[in-house]
Amino acid sequence: MATQVEILIQSLTIEVNTLKERVEALRGETEPLREITKQIAVIQHQLSEMAKTKELWGQRGWMVLTICLSAFFSLLTGILSTVLTVYLNTRR
Repeated sequence: MATQVEILIQSLTIEVNTLKERVEALRGETEPLREITKQIAVIQHQLSEMAKTKELWGQRGWMVLTICLSAFFSLLTGILSTVLTVYLNTRR
């Protein structure tokens, strides 16, 4: 005849096995969620990289615009000074 401790051990063993089966079933159900989580992380990384790239291109655009405007104003200054010099020399 089984003692009360043996009955409790058998009962606990059955319960543990049932819980193991449930955990395995849950793991199988959550596997797609893990894949989705990985895909979301990849997409977030790609979006972050795209934002950084856009920011860099914006900075480069402003640098190019600044250089072009600086060159334009330098050229304009040279032209105006030449025209003014010629004008003042012809008035004498």
